[in-house]
Amino acid sequence: TLFENDRWIKNFNNANEMAKLLEAELTKKEIEIVFPVQSNVLFCVLDETTLSKMCDAYDLKYWFEDRKIVRIATTFATTKDDIIKLVSTLG
Repeated sequence: TLFENDRWIKNFNNANEMAKLLEAELTKKEIEIVFPVQSNVLFCVLDETTLSKMCDAYDLKYWFEDRKIVRIATTFATTKDDIIKLVSTLG
């Protein structure tokens, strides 16, 4: 079923587009993006206060604790509203 009607490519494209949207929105909030966003995964630096705010709504942990880097992944089901909601937790 996944390969019918190019469903897999639509899912893939949505996940990647939402990661790029998240990158843009976090950049507006002056959140450092550590690596170029080339897929549905984004790595960013969050101080402990910002991470704490986000953890009230999301289950996030430091991916690289010594550098305060968090990994966020988008999926085929991620929507623009999901991105806006996540970014709004930053204030």
